[in-house]
Amino acid sequence: MSNQFQIAYSVDNQHLAKEIDHHLSSVGIQLNHIMVGHNIDDAPLQQRLNEGADFVLLLISDNFLKNVNCMDRGLFMLQDLLHNERAQCVIIDGVQKIEGTNEYKTVPTKFERMTHVIKYMNYWQDYYLDLRKEKRNHSEDEEQQFNEYIKVVRSVSAEMSDFLKTLKNSNYWTFEQMSHNGYELFFNTINKPGLHEALLQAIARGEIPATPPVIFPKNKPATPPTETTPAPPTETPAPPTETIVNTLLEKTAPAVTAASIIESRVKKETKEVKETKEIVEVKAVKKEVKKIIETPLPLEKSTPPISPKTKKETPTPPQNAETKPTDTPPQKEVVEPVASKATEVKTTPPPIKKVSVPDEELLKISEKKLKEKGRTPLLDKLIKHRREVAQMEKQTEQKPSESNDSSFEETINEIIEEEKVIAITPPSPTPTTTKPPRILSEIFHDEDEELDSNEIIGNFELSSSSSISKKKKRKKLDWKTQLQQAKHLIQSGKLYAGLNMIREAVEKNQSQADLRFEYAIHLMDDAESYKAATRELEKVIQLDENNVAAYTRLAVLAEIKEDYLLAKSYYEKALELKNDAHSNYLLAVLLTTKFPDLQDQAANYFKKSLKKDSDNPDAHYRYGLILEEHLKKPKKALSHFEKTLELMPNHPFVNYDLALMHYRAGDFSKAKKYYQQACALNPELQTATNDRAFLGVEKIDKSHLLVEVTKEAEEVSSIEFSQEEATAATILEKTQIPKSDNFEKVVLISGSTSGIGKATATLFASNGYRVILTGRRADRLEAIKADLENKYPTQVETLQFDVGNIDAAQAAIASLNEKWNSIDILINNAGLAKGFEPIHEGKLEDWEAMINTNVKGLLFLTRLVAPGMVARRKGHIINVCSTAGHEVYPNGNVYCATKHAVDALTKGMRLDLYKHGLRVGQVSPAHVEETEFARVRFDWDVERAKIYNDFQPLRAEDVANAIYFIATQPEHVNIQDIVLMGKQQANSTNIDRSGRK
Repeated sequence: MSNQFQIAYSVDNQHLAKEIDHHLSSVGIQLNHIMVGHNIDDAPLQQRLNEGADFVLLLISDNFLKNVNCMDRGLFMLQDLLHNERAQCVIIDGVQKIEGTNEYKTVPTKFERMTHVIKYMNYWQDYYLDLRKEKRNHSEDEEQQFNEYIKVVRSVSAEMSDFLKTLKNSNYWTFEQMSHNGYELFFNTINKPGLHEALLQAIARGEIPATPPVIFPKNKPATPPTETTPAPPTETPAPPTETIVNTLLEKTAPAVTAASIIESRVKKETKEVKETKEIVEVKAVKKEVKKIIETPLPLEKSTPPISPKTKKETPTPPQNAETKPTDTPPQKEVVEPVASKATEVKTTPPPIKKVSVPDEELLKISEKKLKEKGRTPLLDKLIKHRREVAQMEKQTEQKPSESNDSSFEETINEIIEEEKVIAITPPSPTPTTTKPPRILSEIFHDEDEELDSNEIIGNFELSSSSSISKKKKRKKLDWKTQLQQAKHLIQSGKLYAGLNMIREAVEKNQSQADLRFEYAIHLMDDAESYKAATRELEKVIQLDENNVAAYTRLAVLAEIKEDYLLAKSYYEKALELKNDAHSNYLLAVLLTTKFPDLQDQAANYFKKSLKKDSDNPDAHYRYGLILEEHLKKPKKALSHFEKTLELMPNHPFVNYDLALMHYRAGDFSKAKKYYQQACALNPELQTATNDRAFLGVEKIDKSHLLVEVTKEAEEVSSIEFSQEEATAATILEKTQIPKSDNFEKVVLISGSTSGIGKATATLFASNGYRVILTGRRADRLEAIKADLENKYPTQVETLQFDVGNIDAAQAAIASLNEKWNSIDILINNAGLAKGFEPIHEGKLEDWEAMINTNVKGLLFLTRLVAPGMVARRKGHIINVCSTAGHEVYPNGNVYCATKHAVDALTKGMRLDLYKHGLRVGQVSPAHVEETEFARVRFDWDVERAKIYNDFQPLRAEDVANAIYFIATQPEHVNIQDIVLMGKQQANSTNIDRSGRK
């Protein structure tokens, strides 16, 4: 491997790229920088990488994943680089500017978990929606460029999940791994140990700074550290289960949850009660201490009474081991000087206003003083007495506010227990208390505006009986029993009491994914609290990454929010975990209804679903619709519609679809039968137009028919209608056929005045495509146009020119207006054979004609049409080759050479255009009749042209069917070549000429 590489990165990370370059260039590694900016006019990274063939170091960061020019065609770029072993992905941290400053902070680049992936998907989806809103602010001149930009952003949004999945499955490095021990991993990979040694020596000499130590992530390959620069262990010990759960919850839960607010409030209230009790004791004892102590302490004399204001300014810290010395000065440093010099201080007290001396410490000093004087202190008795008084006072003070100041758990327990024995009183105009609704609104996240707290609980008459024994009894229940009791409450109509009981069980068993899932289901289905359910389900998949039901439910919630990309990702994850009929069906329905461009994928998922469960009538019906409307396979669609009717005779729509299909096929009696059944099940389908179409087919009212066809009611009443009923039926059928979905697609067919070109044009027109006919004979073009537009629901445009003349071709394509110039399918059919002489007798004019048409004509049209396809990143080019492009035969010399050229060009075009999303293929027929091939070859010598009389060759429509088959495959399928010949022909020279068979 050479010493020259490319290094690609987002412009935000150029500092790190320069650091890598500084290190590696010192030992002769040359890095060619590809720095990708954010400007809309900048070339995308995928395009710039294709311009070189060097190995690429791809620095992927949070900035990279949010840079539209990095991610444009990013999935294709990454797959291509990895497949061709042209790149090494290196994961680096991103950077983000701190608001209001010129400083930056580090943003870790994470994509291992589903929550990380969703973050990036949401980013691109939000960006896309913002751009859609901004679209209206752009002028017409800017609109086209802006629309292309929006399409790119939408494409990135759709591919983000697959991009990160591909990246996750690649053998990526972290920057720490790559740079560890003087880029040891990098040099080992490129097999340059000598350069590694040189870099280590340069670091040892201090010429360049040492590289940072490595921290290897789990489950990723890492180069073992050497003795000279030891690295930390590859894996760190896993924390306890509780720690893991808490960590996961912290990542997704709000910073302050309702439960944590209530819990902290209860702790605070408990602490205040405790401190109040101690203060009451101390104040009561202080007065007695003053009477008992013979020599009063100067501290008490000089200390003013503690007012509430003073107490607030200098709060007494809680007496626990967690109090830091910096928060409150150590008590010994304050107390000891006062105690030792108490008798010496007479006038000026020590400056103690800024220091709070705990009252308990004061009592200890006083007791010690009394014992030193030889007296028997009454402190113990006084303290005991005052504690009893304080306890009585506390009970008296707390009795009126017991229900309001109780903890969260007591309130919920009282509600649940009282609901079992008392009835809910009718709501009064003025609620007697606001505490329970406030608490419950915090539980159910009332900021979501999904639950009305007054409707949740109503007004309860709580009894004065204590719930302590009941509370103790509930603690003995396991969560499964508690869940069953809660379900019973919900089923009996006490929804929120049941939800509260489940929530209580969840709080006590936070690692139980099944319990949390049940809680989420009841929030979603019963309470219709979708945001709360989403939060709980996200916690479920953090606890259990393989919970298929949770992913499916999250997908449904995403659909409710109309976040269809997120729903698609959740369904795909569920399908990845469990490839069953239901998962395939749900994903297929989403694609069918919300992603019109992905109907091929939807069909594939329906097919897989029906293989696993063939008794799903809706799957049969929806699959039938795709087969009929998108894939153009009416026979298969018909069988699925009939299966739907068999499984679900009362299906509201399938009878109507069957009526339409039989109508189009000309079976009017069946069409009438199914239409009548459809109207019986769904009366909305019965309209005057449908009645005339389905019920009037067998016996047509001719005057009404002419009214519909000519739209001239006054003149038609006196007209004698003399056409045959069959003709009338055909006219009626034509007027009733709606435009196909294919009508938006434009097909250009060269050489379409006869043979394969004409047959192909007819087939595409009959299926609703708009067709551009090209050829040299204007009269034939106009005749074919009139015929196609009269027979089929299509529009036809004609271009008269010689494909071998570049000026004429350019003028013709340039003449297409906006309605026609977005060509979806180009069929390079124009071609001919001239002469059948050996090479030394060939005519130069014949050679020139074949080269001009077969090779240059194909090149000219492709060069004129392909750029538009590349710009739209969508299109299909189909070349008509020949078996002569795969083998040669005597006297076929130049013709075979031109068709070999077509084969080579098809392969070359495929290699050039696949990266732009285009499909390229060809069809290679052998002998074909119903064409002018033989007559042209033999200069219209009719006798010599009779080369098909003694065997059955292919027909023009056979080749047209092959071309149509190539063009109508799903978007992800590219057919490179179809070689076809008649049954009696084995190759170009071996033909069974024993007569037509």
